[in-house]
Amino acid sequence: MWLIVVAAGVLSAGGWFMLIRTFAPVYVQVLVPAVWLAALLVPAPVPGYSGNFAPAFVVLLFEGLFQAEGDPGLALRFLLAGVFVAVAGVSLTFVLLRRRRQPSP
Repeated sequence: MWLIVVAAGVLSAGGWFMLIRTFAPVYVQVLVPAVWLAALLVPAPVPGYSGNFAPAFVVLLFEGLFQAEGDPGLALRFLLAGVFVAVAGVSLTFVLLRRRRQPSP
């Protein structure tokens, strides 16, 4: 099942890139697909099924909307952490590349 999720995530991230490549700055062209992939591919444990993981957004939606006693907090934390790491990684990469390109005085 994870192969289908990864394939769909990569294809849809490519779609996002193609959609915004003509009008967005390069930073945004990289950031949007990275955040999209993080949101789709970050795993979270499935409550009640120890050792099983599902995409955090699926666990978040299922626990938040369909379970009467659901607790989406853990999935939300995993999802936010994944998005934060994606934003930080892209931002750090751009800062380091910008410093490398600038001539030193």
